[in-house]
Amino acid sequence: MKYLKNKLILVYIMTLLITLSGCGGKQSTENTYIKDQDSQFMYFSQGSSPIMAEAENGYYFFSGSYLYYADKNTMKPVILCNKPNCIHDRENDPKKVYNCNAFFSNDASPFISYYNGNIYVISIILGSSNQQTELLKVSSDGTKRKSILKFDVKPMSLTIHRGKLYYEQAAYDKNQNSVYSIKEFNLNKFNAKPKTIYTGTLEGGHIQDLMCYGNNLYFLEFAHNENSFTDIHMRYDILTGKANRLYNDIDSDDLEFASYPSIHNGKIYYSVSKYNMDGTSQTKNSYVCNLDGSNKKEIFSIDKDSVFLSDQQYLYSNDIIWSADAKPKDQQKLRILDNNGKVINSIDTGYINDNSSVICGGDLHLFITTSTKDKFQIFYADKKQFTKTGKIEIKTFFEMDIDRMTPAIVTGNDLIIEN
Repeated sequence: MKYLKNKLILVYIMTLLITLSGCGGKQSTENTYIKDQDSQFMYFSQGSSPIMAEAENGYYFFSGSYLYYADKNTMKPVILCNKPNCIHDRENDPKKVYNCNAFFSNDASPFISYYNGNIYVISIILGSSNQQTELLKVSSDGTKRKSILKFDVKPMSLTIHRGKLYYEQAAYDKNQNSVYSIKEFNLNKFNAKPKTIYTGTLEGGHIQDLMCYGNNLYFLEFAHNENSFTDIHMRYDILTGKANRLYNDIDSDDLEFASYPSIHNGKIYYSVSKYNMDGTSQTKNSYVCNLDGSNKKEIFSIDKDSVFLSDQQYLYSNDIIWSADAKPKDQQKLRILDNNGKVINSIDTGYINDNSSVICGGDLHLFITTSTKDKFQIFYADKKQFTKTGKIEIKTFFEMDIDRMTPAIVTGNDLIIEN
């Protein structure tokens, strides 16, 4: 009888493990954007990890090391900590800042993703003397955290898409040669291990700007050194496991560069610029192609100092404030375009300082982040105004003093952790 009971317990445990390994449901293989399953490509920002993610009823975002939430109806951010005695970002004791539920030690380079009802962030491991970084799964109210994966080297670019984490890893071998790759980690598989899906070959090369859409992982592979100035836009097919150049006719060694792919209505929009040695553009042409880079066609032109941006609803032409071809500040705009390149409406951006970034956002709001030496700010626009006549109103969403965003911390055994 005891033997039978133990056998039944063993069967139950095995069944539970199998169930856990398959949790999360079957992922779609459609080559399009699947809401609540796919990476939120409309929150992608080239050159940095996403600091904002959209949930069903609101937005999560980082202000330095602190996580905030804002309801879509009120658009009033609150820090994601419900501890009654916590003073949050006003805590000055570097031994106590960890006690705030909203604090994540991210070394001023945060990452956030919202997937399957939970928040995913990266953070330096609590008490780690060597500042090892981990991926954390955080409950929607911020009260619970679970370590999902510890990284050998802190990744500078990550994305979560269809139940998988994709991230770059870079290191140097014993001969000081750059060794860099992209790894994949299954969030829904019990006892999963990261696997390398792409290894770069450029001398002194790096990978950044991981972005997913449909069955595609896009990234920039580059090497900027005395032997080469190379930028290669790449595409990895997550179904076949094959990688290839997205644009085959770009020669960066000849000062010809393509913009990062902007995806709208299942097509890639991008521009190709030929530069002079002083950084100004000789020529600029715009194109549209399929998601795999095929069937390239030249389309309407955008200004030399502009780049394409996109979301599920709109295509944009954004004036680059710091471009060598930049317009006078009173002429700088973010233009909302139709599929033929006609300007539907525009947002004045010249009054915003040079250190700003557009987050196209979901169906309701577009965001602009900006920072000075003293203050970090986020503005937003209501997309209902985009198709109406009249000036689009830009409202202040959030602002914070820089010195309150990333507090001093201690590591190792000197922490004071309170329950």
